[in-house]
This record gives sequence, structure tokens and C-alpha cells, in this order.
Amino acid sequence: MRVAAPLLIAIVSLLGLPSPDFADEGGGLRLASTVWPPFTDEADHPRFALDLVHEALDRAGVAASSEMVEPADLIEDIRSGGYDGSAALWRDEDRESFLLYSDAYLENRLMLIGRKGGERPGGSFEGLTGKRVAIVQGYSYGDELEQTEGIVFVYGGDEGENLRALLQDEADYMLCDELVTRHMLENHRKEVQVYLEIGASPLVTRSLHLAVRRDHPQAEQIVGAFNGQLIRMLSDGSYNRILGVSWIRADVDGDGEMELVLGGDNAGETPPDDGYAPMGQEKRDAAADGQRYVVGGKTYESWDSIPDRYKSIDEDDPGRSSFDLFRFKF
Repeated sequence: MRVAAPLLIAIVSLLGLPSPDFADEGGGLRLASTVWPPFTDEADHPRFALDLVHEALDRAGVAASSEMVEPADLIEDIRSGGYDGSAALWRDEDRESFLLYSDAYLENRLMLIGRKGGERPGGSFEGLTGKRVAIVQGYSYGDELEQTEGIVFVYGGDEGENLRALLQDEADYMLCDELVTRHMLENHRKEVQVYLEIGASPLVTRSLHLAVRRDHPQAEQIVGAFNGQLIRMLSDGSYNRILGVSWIRADVDGDGEMELVLGGDNAGETPPDDGYAPMGQEKRDAAADGQRYVVGGKTYESWDSIPDRYKSIDEDDPGRSSFDLFRFKF
């Protein structure tokens, strides 16, 4: 077993903590976001990005709140000082003059999904002219998609509605984040294999960051503390729990190699095919020699070295993914 990860986490956490009195300054950090399910939304809706950011800030001792604003108002409200920043922004060079960005904590990878037996979805905008593409009404997919001519957009209220449109031949493809496709595979693998074709590569990729106004008196301290907590959360299963996936693929010990991190204590009887990569690390065959696993907070050099007590399936395990985001119906 390796010991580098716990030591690194401890060092980063000690160096990254903000001053204890930060939480009492001005009512805490006021953040703004737009409604962008399932990454940002009000508290009673799925909001993976906000949940990750607020847990990391809370662990760092930073009191923070997020309010939903209109997309057209977001950046100007932050620039003018109405808010201290945002918990979920794509990196933008034009905004770096007044915003300090954290390390990426998620990567949005938008994938095309088609019907089994139909034209296989690609990883580029080529070939989409004249095609019906189902997207969520009000979801921000980026200029590349929205400015591509010839696409016939089919708008649905959520990913579940878009899946229905695809299966009923009301759309040729649906576009959704890879994290949503991961939920489909975790909860409906057999149905996905029978009915759907998922594109092999993303159509659009954007890294997601916490951003704080540079003129905030503790901007660097807050962002540094946040970055440090990300390492701890990757290794202790917090990412798995918040994102609702069983396995996470990440470099938790800083050596440049990806570990597969299990949420909970039940690894299953066979090695996982892969894990969800929040920051988009290069995919690797999980069965390859040298693949390391983090199970129960400890790192193991191979699948065979993981104790047998973890290699079972317990449907009641609180760490086992059972979260079905949109209750897809096939």
C-alpha cells in the first residue's frame, strides 16, 4: 500500500486553510450562478457543481452562499461587486483580468447519443447539418453548438424528455453531459446496450472552476484553500457521493498516474471497466498492469491486493451508487 496520498492531503490541508475569522467577515462569500441543471440550480434540485464547491469551501472554513441570477446578468453582477464570484464558471481569458480561477474541479464533456442501429454519433459538428438534436430548454451548451448552422434543435424540459424524443424517433440524437451518460450506465446498463449508441468522444469540452473577484481581500487564500480540499475529497469518496457514481478516476497522490477511487466499501467481484474522470484525465484500461485502486481510504497496487472483504456486492451499502438523476424510462 502507498502512503503518499494521506501525507500529501495532510500537508495541503494545513497550508491551504484560510484564517479562522474569515467566515465572520461580511457575512461570508456571496456567489452567483445561473440555473444550469444538473450542475447548478436551487437547493432542492440536483446541483452537482454547487454541492462540490460548497462542501470544499465548508471544509476549508469558508462560509459561502450561492444565489441564482439571470444568465445575462451574471458576469456584470460579479464585475460590479454585487457578488464575490461564482461557484461554476468556464474559464475565459477575457474575465481573468478581474476573476481568480481555481483549479478545475469538473470537466463538462457534452456527448451525442443516438439510437442503436442508427447512424453512429461522432465527436464533431460535422455531419449534424439537417439532423434533429434534442437539447434541454434553457441549458447553456456554448457558442460552438448554438452558432452551428443547419442543426434542427428539439427542446425538452430535461434529459429524460430528450431520451423519450430520441427513442420515439422525434430526434436523431440527444446531447448531454458525460456525467449524465454515466448515470445511465450505472442505473440502466442493459437498456443502454440494447437501445442506445453513445459517442466515443465529446462534442464540446469545458473545464469548470470556482472564480473569485481578484479585488476580494482574501481571494488567493480562498482559492488556495479550495484547491487543497479538492485533493482530500477525491481520495475520501466525497466526489463519488456527490456525483452519484461508484468509481472516480483521479491522481490522488500527485505522481501523474491515475488511481481508481471507490465510493463506499463494496468494490464488487471483478475490476471496474473504468471510472468517471471529473477533470478529464486520459482514459486507461482499468485491467492494465500497474492500475492502482483506492478502497476504504487506502491505496492498493493491484486488484488482487485489495482485501476480499471489499469484493462483494451489498445493495444496502451507502457508498454504492443508486442515484438515478432523471429516472430514465426506456
